[in-house]
This record gives sequence, C-alpha cells and structure tokens, in this order.
Amino acid sequence: MGDGTTEFEFIIIDQNNPNCFKETGLDPINYNSNCKIWDFECNNDGTYNLNINFNYANINNDSFDVFANGELFGYYAFANLLINLENFPASVNAFDAIKVCQSDLPTYCETLEFAVPD
Repeated sequence: MGDGTTEFEFIIIDQNNPNCFKETGLDPINYNSNCKIWDFECNNDGTYNLNINFNYANINNDSFDVFANGELFGYYAFANLLINLENFPASVNAFDAIKVCQSDLPTYCETLEFAVPD
C-alpha cells in the first residue's frame, strides 16, 4: 500500500553473477481509500441490496472484484461506479465484510466491515 511518501526501490541481481543487476524505483504512491456503503434493503431470503462507491487511483485495468464475506461475489467496471449489489449475502455474525480488489491484482484491495442490517 502506498502512503504517499515512501519511495519504492527494486533491485534484481543475477544469482550466478552478482555484478549483473538492474535497479528501478517507483515514486510515492498515494493510496487513498474512501469506501462508502449505504442504503441497505433487506430481502426475504437472508440477503440484502446495497450500493458501493469509492475512490481509486493508480489502477492498471478497467475492472475490480467484489468479495462478500470472503467469497467472490462478482466483477465490475470502475467506469460503472456507483454499483448496486443485489442479493448480498448476510452472515450469521454481527458484522459483514465487503472486499474490493483490482481485478487480477489481489494485493490492491480494501476491506470494509459493517454491522449486519436488522
């Protein structure tokens, strides 16, 4: 995760020839998550509908994955935010969790836990 100030440096060294190496770096990455979840609408089957919207930066593809309580829920396009998630599965816990990851990049994720709607 980028904190907006840390510069990242990568050095690749040939194991057989330590004099053969390449280095590169990344300027600071400003990772600012502003995930919002609201407008719960409960269904009779133990699921509910909710809308998600969030800010993003430094993405390298057009889509993201949504995980509901640890299980893949679906794939969506960044361009289509605000997303209405229908039939989001409620857990038996006091809190549910939604995790959003840039597609095919599981290290670029944000998780939000929230109270299960009544």
